[in-house]
Amino acid sequence: MDEIRQVIEDPKFDVLLTLENHKEAIKGRIDRLYKLINTVDDTIDHLKGKKEMTDKELFKAFTDEEQEKYALEAEQIYDPEIVRKSNKKW
Repeated sequence: MDEIRQVIEDPKFDVLLTLENHKEAIKGRIDRLYKLINTVDDTIDHLKGKKEMTDKELFKAFTDEEQEKYALEAEQIYDPEIVRKSNKKW
């Protein structure tokens, strides 16, 4: 808290610029969530047989780095062999 107070009380601290940057960061997160929602909707349609999707399209909302991160997290929570087989299938 003391560090935050020092930053805010610094005469060079630009509140307006900070809020504008924060707003842009939030917008980026919102855009990301909309992409995830669209991917989930498309995947649901795919699983219902209403839409064909390539493997790449199924995971288009995730970067390679995110996919790797989520795979590692899943291996820590669930049986790593099952996670690997599932990832290989998809």
